[in-house]
Amino acid sequence: MAGFAEAAKAVYRLRAQTSDIVFADVKGHRGLRRFAGRGLARARGELAFEVRVHNLRVLRRFSHQQHHVQETNSQLENIAA
Repeated sequence: MAGFAEAAKAVYRLRAQTSDIVFADVKGHRGLRRFAGRGLARARGELAFEVRVHNLRVLRRFSHQQHHVQETNSQLENIAA
């Protein structure tokens, strides 16, 4: 039974790193605490839009990081040459 508890804790830690971050960002940084539309379909649509915006922001941040890594590597190669 102790092995199960440890596995459950590991899964919960992984969840905190993945899905909970999206909801925390949407709620805290994007200001979505209530849905503007009425009904389940509109709420789902609004949440889907916010999650897509979050994913685009993550992709943009990742591409900028990759660009800076490439710039730094080329600068280091020029210095070493």
